[in-house]
Amino acid sequence: MTSLLEQVPIHETLADTVKRRIASGLDSIAMVSAHVATRTFTEVMNIPEHGERKGESPLFHSNVARLKLDGHYLCRVCQTNEDLQVHHACCEWSMMNSADYAKLKQECFVFDPYGYSHSAEFRSEPMTSVDDIRNMEVLCRTHHECKFFGKHNTTHPAWVSQIVCANGVVALVPKDHHKDEDRAETKALGRKKKKATKPCSA
Repeated sequence: MTSLLEQVPIHETLADTVKRRIASGLDSIAMVSAHVATRTFTEVMNIPEHGERKGESPLFHSNVARLKLDGHYLCRVCQTNEDLQVHHACCEWSMMNSADYAKLKQECFVFDPYGYSHSAEFRSEPMTSVDDIRNMEVLCRTHHECKFFGKHNTTHPAWVSQIVCANGVVALVPKDHHKDEDRAETKALGRKKKKATKPCSA
């Protein structure tokens, strides 16, 4: 049963609740020093049979043009407009023959970074291809493919920290971050994010 001291004020956020409980002596939190956490994981994925990828579909190209027209053709992480690639956000191209497109539509309704899934134009439109604009995400090569920073090479919680952390905070660092060249690359990424003034189009 919640005591009078623990009754939560209306509209109080979780962060405010934690602060209030600490201030009132109801909770105490031991601080952990800043540190680098290194994890190694192995991913084994069953890729179904599919045709060789020799180019992009007409639908892919038309949706890239739409992303440009709508002002979304920037990297979601660092907002650069250089060396861009389009990532299949919720279902990879190689998994097209295994996809349940009704389920993919539901997943994109949650994770579509540009909100097309919620628009009147697309809300009732079925999905039939992984090249659907609702399954697209614009990233620079670094944040798409890079070993230490790319979406294909990091877990989602680690990768998305590059978006949600405060400007100037470098959430991910190369494994050999003590080396001068890797440290310089990390600092450069932090400066790029800090200087970016155009908001992310998510």
